[in-house]
Amino acid sequence: MDDFKYKCKKCGTLNSIPPDWFRDNAEKKVHECQSCKNKVQLNAAKIRADLYNNFKQATELVFGGKVTLDDLYLKITVNNDIKKLQKLEKETIIIGRGAELRSENIKDESGEEIQRIQIPDKFVSSKHCRLKFNPKNNKVTIQDLGSLNKTFIEEAEIKPDEILILKVGKKIHIGTTLLEIC
Repeated sequence: MDDFKYKCKKCGTLNSIPPDWFRDNAEKKVHECQSCKNKVQLNAAKIRADLYNNFKQATELVFGGKVTLDDLYLKITVNNDIKKLQKLEKETIIIGRGAELRSENIKDESGEEIQRIQIPDKFVSSKHCRLKFNPKNNKVTIQDLGSLNKTFIEEAEIKPDEILILKVGKKIHIGTTLLEIC
């Protein structure tokens, strides 16, 4: 994957920005020209979507397949209307229905710190599925938590007793929501 390039309007220098510069939730970002220090506001969200396929290829390029929890995001698309790139912060992530798209770190019943991601989708159960990052093998697994409308990887249904390894870029379908680890 090539760096993003733009020409400075002030001095004409061709600036080059590596893919990892776009790895956050910022809609707009300011970049400084490498030559004249002129500041340019870039539409980072559009660049992520258009050039880096929302980090699928950028993740592979920057981290070469050896991914840590600090490198992972969850791309969330609710019914093609609401889109968000959510940083994965804890090793255990519970995804379920909520009034608005949000994330919070809480303690579960056993006192373990987990991340809860709430999605405003009436077809998502209150505790729909669990993602778990294993730092020993750098893999993310997914498990359906007995949801009414099921969890799917691509077109394959995940049974509640299955724990499957997720690969970067695989599409997860819950209700009308599309999730993707990137």
